[in-house]
Amino acid sequence: MTPSTLFYAGSTTKAFTAAIMSFLVDDNENYPLIQWDTPINTLIRDDFVLSDEYATTHITVEDALSHRSGLPGHDSSLGGPGATVKSIVRDLRHLPMSAEPRTKYQYSNAMYIVASHVIQTVTGRQLGDLLRDWIWDPLGMDSTFFDLPFAKLSKEHLATGYRWLYHEKDGGFEDVGWMELDDISGAGSIITNVLDYAKWARAILNKTTPLSKSGFEQWFTPRILLPAAEPFKGFRAYALGWTIGVYKGERFYEHSGGLKGFGAELIIFPDREFAVVCLANTAGTANFVDTKLAFHLIDEKLGLGKEQRFDFDKGYVSICY
Repeated sequence: MTPSTLFYAGSTTKAFTAAIMSFLVDDNENYPLIQWDTPINTLIRDDFVLSDEYATTHITVEDALSHRSGLPGHDSSLGGPGATVKSIVRDLRHLPMSAEPRTKYQYSNAMYIVASHVIQTVTGRQLGDLLRDWIWDPLGMDSTFFDLPFAKLSKEHLATGYRWLYHEKDGGFEDVGWMELDDISGAGSIITNVLDYAKWARAILNKTTPLSKSGFEQWFTPRILLPAAEPFKGFRAYALGWTIGVYKGERFYEHSGGLKGFGAELIIFPDREFAVVCLANTAGTANFVDTKLAFHLIDEKLGLGKEQRFDFDKGYVSICY
């Protein structure tokens, strides 16, 4: 394990997908039909059909990117052998809605796959290629990949993922094979290392990302409120590929990522010019460790005393049991 070791970064990919969409929103000469409030059905009419007619015709680009479409997770129903981005989008018509559009936050990987299909359809290019040309190359992120074959060809070591065998008598870790994530696409396909993600975080802190000023602002504009949860007693909302909120009086941008065998955390405190990137290689437990470690570093940065800090060990025990 070194700083250059590659990991699957899971749903931290979503901020990049929203960023690519913002380029299209800005480019009224080439993509005049794409705006944040454009109904998706007008862009991929034959493919985007939901079980509810109103939702089909009214769900917009920003609805899809802010998890307020009314479609719940349905993660176990997504993909499978031979699945593609297009086939997953077309299969959404068979999955039930569970809320009216724009009334409830419901995390939906499916809607980021929809956004990926929109981007690839209107540009005629693969999302990974756009990310390379428009974001990663300009920022010098040379060890970030969208496809497993390219990550395997990298000079950097790709970490092995593990999962804990909870139901085995003596427990133990089991290797998890590397995953082809072509079908997940903009919902969670990125493979990267902490060095490249540090470049990404620094560009966000310094506002030197390739995004326009408007695109940058839209990225972090709250779209729907999130339920209150410890240790976040104040405001939290989902924007476009980011959770935003307040911790101990300090605003932050954050997203986690989790896949079979891997976990990721990126959290940014813009007013402190401080960010933490964590990438790890176990399923589920990696996210717990990532978050605990990240907030230990954040609490140190904020100078919080022991009595002011959230007990993540106790909190996670209550979550798990």
